[in-house]
Amino acid sequence: MEFDITLPEISVDVVPNPKGDRIYFLPKGHDPIKNVAEDEFSGSVGDSLLLRDRRGKLYYAGVGGDPIIKLDTYRKASSMAARALQSKGSTTLTFVCPGDHFDVSPIVEGALIGLYRYEAFLDDAAKSKSTVTKIQIAVDAPNLGFARQQADKAIALGSANNWTRELGNTPANVMTPANLAKAAQSMAQNYGLKCTIFEEKELSKQGFGGILAVGQGSRNPPRLVVLEAINGKKSQAKICVVGKAITFDSGGLNLKTGNSMADMKFDKMGGCAVLGIMRALAEMGTRKNVVGILAIAENMPSGNAYRPSDIITTYDGKTIEIINTDAEGRIVLADAIAYARKKFNPHVLIELSTLTGSCMVALGHKRAGLFTEDKKIKDKLIRIGESTGDLVWPLPYGGEFDEDIKSEVATVKNVGDRYGGASFAASFLKKWADKTPFVHLDIAGPSYQTRSTPYSIKGASGFGVRLVTEYVLES
Repeated sequence: MEFDITLPEISVDVVPNPKGDRIYFLPKGHDPIKNVAEDEFSGSVGDSLLLRDRRGKLYYAGVGGDPIIKLDTYRKASSMAARALQSKGSTTLTFVCPGDHFDVSPIVEGALIGLYRYEAFLDDAAKSKSTVTKIQIAVDAPNLGFARQQADKAIALGSANNWTRELGNTPANVMTPANLAKAAQSMAQNYGLKCTIFEEKELSKQGFGGILAVGQGSRNPPRLVVLEAINGKKSQAKICVVGKAITFDSGGLNLKTGNSMADMKFDKMGGCAVLGIMRALAEMGTRKNVVGILAIAENMPSGNAYRPSDIITTYDGKTIEIINTDAEGRIVLADAIAYARKKFNPHVLIELSTLTGSCMVALGHKRAGLFTEDKKIKDKLIRIGESTGDLVWPLPYGGEFDEDIKSEVATVKNVGDRYGGASFAASFLKKWADKTPFVHLDIAGPSYQTRSTPYSIKGASGFGVRLVTEYVLES
């Protein structure tokens, strides 16, 4: 396997005149299309119509009747249009922008995201025959320069999002901890990032007891990966982004049921998102001080596996009483968060993880749980989530939740009451962030799709890449 995973090239250009197969965005209440009744195409969100003229296909995408149409509505409409026309054999798509000074970013992102397909292990006969190789964004001539800048940013975000999905969709027999670390290293070399990989010996020497404990039941040893992009001034804020990357989670000795285990290759999506964020920022040439850290392990049952009742010492000397080996993500993250805090002293620490089923019960598959004590950061992430489509919702932690994870034999135990599990997990992690401004994003629900939609295929979603990248750009 090539660990510098590459996807099919799709060129993106900004042009003054629409040609070929064209996509138009129409709101509800639009002027009727010639010879088309309103009951055939109303302009509602998700509504579509495919016609032809002498120059090619004409695809009309409805964007609804809101006075101000959301950017994510355009993102989904362009994604749906791209998928639909690709299935009809189109190789070049031209999106006609709806007006002057229109932000083309969601159109480019949506098209790239919609065109992604996971076909790494299909034989040639089973692979899709229709492939879009070129996207054109048609804007008025005076707006070409600004639209090009927007398109370049969107290409970086959309490409990083799809690369993150490719990593996430790769199964655990291929994407082992060592191979995920190699993928990170290859990406770092391509984009000029400093990459440090801690293998078993170094993890033991430096006292990463949490990562070692979770990984010790697997024949595939764990890793800690640190990516550094210190490109701003010394006085500029430093942001650490930490991700959980459990390449497969069997539950360990507290073994999951078969149905619960089937999708556990996606338990690495927090760490994969960190890689996507670092790649997107590097591709855009961002002049910020950002560090990405991945805690990588495989949680397996064996004679070497860690056990309930074990007590583990983490990187900063805090101890954890193990109650359930299936609450492993917070254990590896304890090490990674402590390392980020002590090594880099960040102004803010953002952590992403597919941490709890409880968060999925609370919020479903569309939103991530947002845990932070900083109101400005909370409001900012909610706003960015609405524009990027990476939706978040705040949940409580600390306070009463701290009481239930107290241990009589260690600093803390790794699970609390069965109710409020997402809040207990967030409260646990906060102890390793200490006084550092901390954001926990529980992305268990939106990290992957259980079925395909008109906008995107089933599988890894790349959730968090656009959200956190935009946050860094605004910081």
